[in-house]
Amino acid sequence: MHHVAILHGQYVDAILSGEKTIESRLSVVRAAPFGKVHPGDIIHFKRSGGVFAATAHVSGVMSFEDLRPADVRMLAKRYGVQVAAPDSYWAERIESRFATFLLLSGVKPSAVVPIGFAPTPGARSAWYVLDRAVEARRSA
Repeated sequence: MHHVAILHGQYVDAILSGEKTIESRLSVVRAAPFGKVHPGDIIHFKRSGGVFAATAHVSGVMSFEDLRPADVRMLAKRYGVQVAAPDSYWAERIESRFATFLLLSGVKPSAVVPIGFAPTPGARSAWYVLDRAVEARRSA
């Protein structure tokens, strides 16, 4: 499965430099990538308002649900260095109930737009799951 993650530029740079080895998504509601990403999947990273800049393989997935603020603080303490986000990131997500942490490997620069990526105009989604039919055409 292929995914598109849209990130602020500093996070894409941190992924490319190897400083950020875990991509994290925390939310109040159950939303992608929660339950949608598996080891071996590929993530295409796009700069918010910009171009595609990197790809990575998912080498591991950690999913958390029914979180409380104390749990979010524990996740920040345990994985904060690998997530490479400032304290404000965690503070803004303190009320999150769901979290997905994706361990990244095989990171490489890539400006290629994946086949099948077509965001809905005006949509503010920062995560897209590309369907399996598109992947089959892409690999053929």
